[in-house]
Amino acid sequence: MTGDVERFRDEIVAMVTTLAGGAALEGLEPGIKLTVRMRGRGHVEGVVDINPDHLNQQHRFNVEADQSYLRALILSCDAILASFPVISTTTQ
Repeated sequence: MTGDVERFRDEIVAMVTTLAGGAALEGLEPGIKLTVRMRGRGHVEGVVDINPDHLNQQHRFNVEADQSYLRALILSCDAILASFPVISTTTQ
């Protein structure tokens, strides 16, 4: 859901600002999750969990990068949100 992408983007922006914390992208689909965490000295750890059949399969990919890659991740989220804007169901 685009609301999940927006929340993830905001968490990444907070990471860039504070150089601390983490972000997670998970939504209605329980079989896939992306977690990004700041590590010491500007290092970033990304973990992708893919579990198409939670009883029989589990796949995990770890990726390491530095903080400079977070800006591209924010831009990617912005591109998704530009094409598929968040539609609010609340009325004001």
